[in-house]
Amino acid sequence: MGIFKNKKDMVWKEFAEEMKGQFIEKDGFRPSKVILKNGNWNIVFDTYTVSDGRTNTKYTRVRVPFVKKMDFYMDIHEKGIFKWVEKIITNDNITTGIESIDEQLIIKSNDQKIICSMFKNDKILELMLAQKKFKMFIKRNQGVFGGKFPDHTNELQFKVYGVIKDKKSLKEINGLFCELLNELSNLNVLSKEKTDFEYLS
Repeated sequence: MGIFKNKKDMVWKEFAEEMKGQFIEKDGFRPSKVILKNGNWNIVFDTYTVSDGRTNTKYTRVRVPFVKKMDFYMDIHEKGIFKWVEKIITNDNITTGIESIDEQLIIKSNDQKIICSMFKNDKILELMLAQKKFKMFIKRNQGVFGGKFPDHTNELQFKVYGVIKDKKSLKEINGLFCELLNELSNLNVLSKEKTDFEYLS
């Protein structure tokens, strides 16, 4: 097995190689990660753990910083998942007119028109509905440990319960990101130019 001590790292290394990306080994408390390029965007796959003092819950996280063109946000997750978010965010849910989306997902945003236009992309629709126990959102502020976003930079982030250990799922999520980034660029939400922001962890 060599230096790759678990199945996750073996699968993620193969995933990075097949996608012509970069696999970065675990460094101290920093987990291993994969970085894939899509134009000027760097899509970063990693994992993290949340503890409530009694149990530890692991998540797979995918994120990409981008240069924003407008102050757009969205928060998408399955109904019944991340219930604490549903209680905190009080804005009305957005409906798209697409039955499969409206029945399965809760969507919060400050621009219904952009959300509806986004889901007219059949590939985004297909890949979004294929995800389970996930949350996908645009993050507009960053904590101290992650590095602070410049004023012109936001982040598209996806997280899911557990550690993904199969390449098919990783490739589907990467495909979703690529489609979303291109579609949001076409909708003038974000720019294709390179951001100078880099993650510290």
